[in-house]
Amino acid sequence: MVERVARELPIAIRYAHEGQQGLNYARNTGIRQSSGTYFSYVDDDIEVSPDWLASLHESFVTTTRMPSAAASTSTPPFSCRPGSGTTR
Repeated sequence: MVERVARELPIAIRYAHEGQQGLNYARNTGIRQSSGTYFSYVDDDIEVSPDWLASLHESFVTTTRMPSAAASTSTPPFSCRPGSGTTR
């Protein structure tokens, strides 16, 4: 599937396989193998809008401050209270 999508997009994407299980291993491999100015992660259970990546890129090239982005499609299984850290 990655190969098909990569052929259809007007931007360069690369799939990197990590043999060890775990999100941290996968993301660290992605960081080590990245060679562009920007990179982004999308979890396999997330469906992004068609213009998501273009909008994210535009925010990086049109602002003098370093933007960052995060999104979730579900309620996290924890709550955060100021000054108390994260609780489950």
